[in-house]
Amino acid sequence: MHRFATRSLLFKLRLSALLLVVFFLSCVLLPFAVVWGTLLHDERGLQACFVLLPSAFLSGLLFLMASSGVRCPLCRGQVLRRPPSANNKAISLLGSHRLHVIAGTLFKGHFRCSHCGEPCETQNPRRRPGRV
Repeated sequence: MHRFATRSLLFKLRLSALLLVVFFLSCVLLPFAVVWGTLLHDERGLQACFVLLPSAFLSGLLFLMASSGVRCPLCRGQVLRRPPSANNKAISLLGSHRLHVIAGTLFKGHFRCSHCGEPCETQNPRRRPGRV
């Protein structure tokens, strides 16, 4: 299993995975809040719209900034930003390769790169002997 070189890359990977989850949830809940607020004339629905719209925008923008430097340790392909190349080992979850990487990162501690098909471990890198 291949490991990421530094802890900052792991932090960026986990942060971008969480931001993408927040972005998807905000985008899914926003139409329901709009319908709730406008058709039912409820102020709580409109307040939810005013919370969900900026959160979707900010989480999407922060995801783009955080995930720009996260690459596979072996093939150097962008893990969360680019669609996978033709690889028969690429695994998808509910039709999305990104969702598989996010679920593996947040819940299992490893994922399979959708570009090269090699497993990547998302645990802290090992300390090399002789370095402080």
